[in-house]
Amino acid sequence: MRCRDSFNSCAQAEIFAETLDSAKAKIEKTDLLLPGAEPSAFLRELSRKKSVESVMCFGHAPHLDELISAALGAKKDLTELKKSGVACIDLSRAHAGAGKLLWLTTPRIARKLSKGQ
Repeated sequence: MRCRDSFNSCAQAEIFAETLDSAKAKIEKTDLLLPGAEPSAFLRELSRKKSVESVMCFGHAPHLDELISAALGAKKDLTELKKSGVACIDLSRAHAGAGKLLWLTTPRIARKLSKGQ
């Protein structure tokens, strides 16, 4: 799990970690999820981590929308995530354009799923 270095983003990552029975110690803070950071730089960082099978990113719009678009190879933003919105992207290779959007959900649905409803 990766979060931008902010209280809200890291708190959201901790909630997901707890829900998924994952260790909170695995959450990594990165400046590459801060506004103004290049999405391609984040994808390059991921590509260097050979042992990573999946990653969850926590940050804020519009930067996460830009990251999603870069991962999918789109020139314009395709999403408008609301606060605490969640997107799942399959990245066969961690570089721009290699992604496939699996699902996108709203905070309301994510909360219901976490409660088993």
